[in-house]
Amino acid sequence: MTRATTRRVAVAWAAALGTLLALAGPARADTVYARVLTDHANVRTGPGATYRVLYVAERGESLPVIARGSKDFWFKVGLPDGRKGWILGDQTAPYELVDKSNPGIFTRMGRAISRTFLGPSPIQTADVGIAFSAGIVGGEGAFLVRPSYVVHPRFALEAYGGEVVGAQGTILLYGLGWTLRLWPDGPLVPYLNVSGGAATTFAKSDAFVLGEQTLLTTSGGGGVELTFKKRITGRFDFREYVLFDGTLAINLEEFTGGLAIFF
Repeated sequence: MTRATTRRVAVAWAAALGTLLALAGPARADTVYARVLTDHANVRTGPGATYRVLYVAERGESLPVIARGSKDFWFKVGLPDGRKGWILGDQTAPYELVDKSNPGIFTRMGRAISRTFLGPSPIQTADVGIAFSAGIVGGEGAFLVRPSYVVHPRFALEAYGGEVVGAQGTILLYGLGWTLRLWPDGPLVPYLNVSGGAATTFAKSDAFVLGEQTLLTTSGGGGVELTFKKRITGRFDFREYVLFDGTLAINLEEFTGGLAIFF
């Protein structure tokens, strides 16, 4: 694949990302609150009864709802001191303050699409994840698998392994790194990643450029995860790899997309 073709693919990816950002932005200008129905309701650090209690809400108190958990019936709410926590939905009655402004047609379409198709990211309750991606790396076709251990909704230890198949031969990429999710609360979760590893190349019999060798690698970049209903999460990666040893350095750009699964 030529450099011009690679650039066109990058532009297409950027346009697709812009569309996703537009659709997965704030679903609506209305504000949803959870009013406490019981005498007391614990607000916890996570969506489960085993998490630490952050705050005790009294009957009649209303807390703004930030997100709904993807597991069981928990709401993520804002607290008066600025912190965020989780409250059991069975102890509350959600209600909505409606924005009476008159948004334009495109704003209304975006909100309708978001409400209909998008859901909260499952990363809030996940322990492990695995992503399957396909696309191009260095202008050639590639397939990558990325298993991860979720340390915190914002942080994950992520490995990667995959194959790049081109005219000169095959490159096996593998390594380990850290993923930082910037805003893990909504349906659209942007993230950054840094990794290190190795690349083993296998040349075709008639290739003269690509030799058979193992090189060290570093990579950096990021991407987005977009969660639809039923916890279906699409993933889009944009990264820069550097393959090197004592005598050479090779740069490869990645543009891939696929599916992420969390457990």
